[in-house]
Order: sequence, then C-alpha cells, then structure tokens
Amino acid sequence: MTRGYAARTFPRLGVVVDDGYVYPARGSQPLGPLAGAHAEMTAPTRHRRAGAAAATTAIGLGAGLGVLGLAPLLSKKSKATAFVSLPSGNVIERSVDGNTAVREAQSEVARFNALASAATPPAEPAPRESYQQIRDRVLGRAAKPPAVRQVDDAGGLAYQCLAGHRHETWGEAEACPSE
Repeated sequence: MTRGYAARTFPRLGVVVDDGYVYPARGSQPLGPLAGAHAEMTAPTRHRRAGAAAATTAIGLGAGLGVLGLAPLLSKKSKATAFVSLPSGNVIERSVDGNTAVREAQSEVARFNALASAATPPAEPAPRESYQQIRDRVLGRAAKPPAVRQVDDAGGLAYQCLAGHRHETWGEAEACPSE
C-alpha cells in the first residue's frame, strides 16, 4: 500500500482506500477490493447522558444551578454502528458515539459508497516472467521462438520444426536438417 496522494481515509469507518483496495485504518494488508464494497450505518439511537439523573436530583433538591447550568446535563447523545462490507466477505464494524461523530460517520458512508460505486475492479496482476525472459529482456535479447511446436491438424497430432515441416516425433522435428 502506497498511502500516497490517492489514499482516502475514513476514520469513523475505520478504513483507508488506496489503489482500488480497502485497508484497515491501522494495518497494511488489504481487506479486499473497493469495487463491490458497501458502507452502511445503523439508525442512531438517542439517549440521555449519565448526568440527567444527577440533574433531576439537583432540581429536586433546589440546588439553584439555573436553566443554563442544567442544559449540558439534560442533553441527549446519539450512538450508532457503522460498518463496511467487502466482496471478499470481510466486514469492518465500528461503534460511533456522540452527535458529531454520528454526523461525520454518515458523511463518510456517503463518500465511501460514492467512491466504491465509481471503482472498477482492479486489474489482474501481470503474469510472472521466467528467469530466462527477465535475463533476455535485461540484456536486450530478442526472444527466440520455440524450436518445435506441437500441432493438431487433420492428420492428427504431430510436431512442426521452425522450417514448417511436419514430423511424427519431437526428436525428428528437433533434428530436422533443413533449418
């Protein structure tokens, strides 16, 4: 993973997108391709903060905090769960706690899904070259065609030398004097 200019970080979802793959926010092994990935979020639940019970007691006892003093204690807080599912079967799940965090996660879900829907599947890796092919390429040699190739034509299975003659065995095709 290059984590260069093209990398997109989604901290509330816990993932990083780079080079068409999804990575965990703290890791280097790809979880799967971006194409086909999908992010979602549960509906936020709202609940009173722990201070609400203390505020009720304070009101009952006449503590005299006033309306502005009780406002932070009476506010509600949101909680939700955000997750990213990948075509490889991996699922990343993150707990989102707090009104601001929930709003940021909702924004990240929308951005991630837009990025994933525009993604194309990553290209298959190029076939590996043999040692001989690498050496020839580095030294600037032209690749030599095989001396004999197997052909299956109307006459059945046979072998053809570089001169184009048809032979019944591999050895005959290699030893063909007309080359």
